[in-house]
Amino acid sequence: MSRKTKQTKFPNHLLLYRSRMQFTKEYVARLLGHKSARTVARLEGGHNLPGVSTLFKLSAILRVPTEFLYQDLFSELRSDIRKREEQMPVGKQGVLPLLLR
Repeated sequence: MSRKTKQTKFPNHLLLYRSRMQFTKEYVARLLGHKSARTVARLEGGHNLPGVSTLFKLSAILRVPTEFLYQDLFSELRSDIRKREEQMPVGKQGVLPLLLR
């Protein structure tokens, strides 16, 4: 009999940071404005990706930057962006203009 490894769709560190804060799923759910902990459980399990507003709320509740919560996704997206930047014409690669007054 083969065992399927459970792969999450959206790996995250929500459980880690919630545990560090010693918050229950129910507590976080109530702060998010939900009546049950099901949403938090689904997010922690990687079944759903939160919307922007919920992501910011989780960041505030767990007291960590948003990119810490979905570190793998953030790293992957940042890497993709850096690769695209390298393909941009010379002089257009991530240069911030100087603002002179």
